[in-house]
Amino acid sequence: ILLHLPTERLESAAGRRALLPALAAAAETGRIRLLFERDESPLLATPLFRTAVATQPGEAAVPVAGTVALNVGVLGAENARSESAVLEALDSAIVTGVKALRQKRTFLGALQADPSGPLYRVAAGARPLVSGGSGFDLVHLVGVNSAARRMAHEPGDVGRLAGRLRSYAAVRIAEEGRKVRLRTLLAAERDGDAARRFAVADRQRFEDFAAYSDENVYLDEEPWPLPEGAGFPGAESSLEPVSGTLRIRFPREEAPPPETLYAAAGALARDPRVHTLVLTPWPDRSVQSNVPAPGET
Repeated sequence: ILLHLPTERLESAAGRRALLPALAAAAETGRIRLLFERDESPLLATPLFRTAVATQPGEAAVPVAGTVALNVGVLGAENARSESAVLEALDSAIVTGVKALRQKRTFLGALQADPSGPLYRVAAGARPLVSGGSGFDLVHLVGVNSAARRMAHEPGDVGRLAGRLRSYAAVRIAEEGRKVRLRTLLAAERDGDAARRFAVADRQRFEDFAAYSDENVYLDEEPWPLPEGAGFPGAESSLEPVSGTLRIRFPREEAPPPETLYAAAGALARDPRVHTLVLTPWPDRSVQSNVPAPGET
């Protein structure tokens, strides 16, 4: 569930009354995302990306047709401490990735046009996702922080270099997409599957892999200190910089009261780097299966 929060209304009495139960539900379930809206333009927002796309009332969300992940961590390993070489390699990877997205659409379009083909039903089911140039195509960057650590000469350079890689990629991804009539966006990877697969391969390739990758390997979430008045005991926070998603993780039995969360939301709404707030209680609740395991009765 994604709740749009106009920041100019958060501190009003009506905004407070509406937000307190929503924050309580977010802290209880961990399934509600709070999106801060700082202007009047409508936003299309998903767990992967946010963009100011005007939509008509009642219109369905614009679909995502395809995704591709680029291993930026390996580019940093192969071109350590050379910013220009990494950017050149990243540019080549972006061109190849966008071309793959275009070829995927072309391939599925050809399958749709042949009812006698073996994969016609599969392709026909994807028709809403690949119709012409509609929808978005996403490009995920994996291992940006790892690449930045390899390139950095001083510890303070890591954040600057990571931001430069993301900014450069965002512009080039959009440019290459326009060349092939696609709306391509830089987007965060939602489930971390590509990050884990790339990490396994790179750990085998590079002896110094551990020196440039933390426990989250290539997930690229960065520790984020909460502003004064927004923190509470036992909480850990991390920011996913591409989507601007701040995740606050806390023990479920120590969940803060709605009033504390309201103060935190108000403080974070004033930080332009934070676009989305996710409250994550731990451990997460899951539905346990009643089916007995083999050998049990």
